[in-house]
Amino acid sequence: MGLQMHSNLLETTMLYILCSPFVAATPEVFVFIQWSLLFRIMLGGAVGKYTGGDQSWKDGTAMVWHYWTQPLPNPLSPIFYRMPISIHKIETYFTYVSEGVGAILCYTPQIIRWISYVFFLLILLGINVTGNYAHLAPLTITEMILLLNDNVWRSLIPFEFIISFLEYTSIPSYSIAWPFKLLPWIFIGLPYFFISLVPLSATFRDENPFSWPIFTNYSTLPLKLTQLI
Repeated sequence: MGLQMHSNLLETTMLYILCSPFVAATPEVFVFIQWSLLFRIMLGGAVGKYTGGDQSWKDGTAMVWHYWTQPLPNPLSPIFYRMPISIHKIETYFTYVSEGVGAILCYTPQIIRWISYVFFLLILLGINVTGNYAHLAPLTITEMILLLNDNVWRSLIPFEFIISFLEYTSIPSYSIAWPFKLLPWIFIGLPYFFISLVPLSATFRDENPFSWPIFTNYSTLPLKLTQLI
């Protein structure tokens, strides 16, 4: 998880640096890249859970152990851990739905795309209220801003002076000849999208060493023993 968070932070920073000269002229390229990043992270997370070799993600009991095996459980973790198994199974399957379906809806029109935002927001708030994932939630929620367009944000932000301040501090838009608008797509947008498919496709392969029988039979044994103490 730590490696995923750090790589996400580094990748987001580099994308913002590369796209910053083109944001004002071709903001749609930056929006598309941000959607592609969320698509890969979320869909990869959903698929990776199923193909990662942990049987608990396949039988719906992953959340039974999650609150003890996550990074730095917080005071709320034991409370959620003691919930019925039926609730844990709902949490497990909701994780698949929020990450998998939410990722696919990233590329849909705004009237549908807001569902992705709600799915991602719920799953991120859930895992951070019940655990400690450092900058994972703030970073991903920041990346999610572009899932909603300006009109939606104007209706969600209640204070007019905040909107005025954001518009005042934003980069003024300018127009360029349409052939030059293709350059960010050719050299940044489309290459990034197709390159992102490479690690995403790897998550569909069940080649994780922990899926071998020797690990499948004994990987949860130490955890089960701790429950008896």
